[in-house]
Amino acid sequence: MRKWRVVGAGALGWCCVGFATGILTLAAAAAPCGVSLGESDVQWMERAIATGELADAQDFDWQDCGGGVVQLGVVFHIIRHNDGSDGLYYWEDVVTQSLENANRDLAGAGVKLVQLVNTQFLNDDTYYAVISGYGDTSQFYDLVNNDSGVLGAINVYQVPNLHDTDGTELGGLATYPGDVLGQGIVINNYSTPGNFGDNSTFSHQIGHYLGLYHTSETSFGVECPDESNCGTAGDLICDTAADPGLQDAVDGNCVYVGIEYPADDAACGTTVPYAPPVDNFMSDARVGCRTTFSPDQLKRMSWFARHWRASAIIGTGEVCVGNLSNACESGDMPDATVDQLDLMAVLDHWGAPGGIWDLDQSGVVGIVDLLIVLESWGPC
Repeated sequence: MRKWRVVGAGALGWCCVGFATGILTLAAAAAPCGVSLGESDVQWMERAIATGELADAQDFDWQDCGGGVVQLGVVFHIIRHNDGSDGLYYWEDVVTQSLENANRDLAGAGVKLVQLVNTQFLNDDTYYAVISGYGDTSQFYDLVNNDSGVLGAINVYQVPNLHDTDGTELGGLATYPGDVLGQGIVINNYSTPGNFGDNSTFSHQIGHYLGLYHTSETSFGVECPDESNCGTAGDLICDTAADPGLQDAVDGNCVYVGIEYPADDAACGTTVPYAPPVDNFMSDARVGCRTTFSPDQLKRMSWFARHWRASAIIGTGEVCVGNLSNACESGDMPDATVDQLDLMAVLDHWGAPGGIWDLDQSGVVGIVDLLIVLESWGPC
């Protein structure tokens, strides 16, 4: 019996790199990184909060849910000129090292990235230099929507040139879990392991792809240094300290040298100084300083991998779609079976605006979700 995979809705993240004479070094400072969260993207997260999905993600413990480690399929695409020239040099080593780095960094989330098929090559001058920006993302979406993409996989495109509309060199772009305009990751060839020494940009982009915001995110409000509003502001994660933005605020020894207090300290009502996470992958600190995900970040990625990115699951330990009555979602003991309890879960939330019960991601729980449960009936 077919087990459904579904994908959700989100936004696009921009992350940048710094260069020294054109070559990235481990200690190089990252150029400004940003994430474009529009009103609809904020509403999407607000809905996830209202339906309890975000709370489920933050309470998720993959080791207690009977699912084991999940494997997500990844396909790398090397962009070259029309005649097949240039592109990413030593690409075999870059792909191998990128996956090894990410799998080390994601181990605490019970997630493993697996190369689904051999590395692909896209010989097209159209994408040799990709320009993107806050108000102009069409070229990025043209790339991630091109016919070379592999369904049911995380498609990663390695491009020789990646710039913002103002000419700023970008390290990478990634979509949040349910961007309806397209899904994929783009990495600048200069933001790679090996000769360029960048061991954090790929993991950073995977973090976005699995639902993480920058630690300096402000779309939900500015997080206070005492973290009194950590659950409703910043990156909506409480074990990543408040971050005022680390671009040009971290020295070569990975020490924070930025501002001590918020510009409007009265709004927070605290005299606690900033102590931002300079080693966090989702910060915009120097690329060589970023080495860790926090426990709560790992929980969110773990849950999002098994739900919002379930279409990319190829290996063991899958939490099967339609199994809504296990401990990871509702507090019951895992039953590893799609049955009448899951039918009742859909019926109990009939007409709800989304949530984990909205299996077809239509925005409302209804008949199609019921049919998905019926088609997935039986043991997972």
